[in-house]
Amino acid sequence: MISLETAIIGLFSFSIVLLVLSFFQKDKYKELESQIETLTMTVMQENYQLKKKMKVLEEELLVNENYTVPLSEKAIREMQE
Repeated sequence: MISLETAIIGLFSFSIVLLVLSFFQKDKYKELESQIETLTMTVMQENYQLKKKMKVLEEELLVNENYTVPLSEKAIREMQE
């Protein structure tokens, strides 16, 4: 029969071997993390560019607002006349 001391030494040796193997194992999530980080940066850049474009469009609309009359106001004016 296997003695208790032999079993403990065997299990301890096996755990050391597994620990050493875990350091040499390829990290599966490193590439995925890199792809997610790249995607996040791309989305943030696109979001920033869209916000800039929206701001320019809003400013153009505010500048041109004096020259146009909304349809609802136009209809009200026609009804009053």
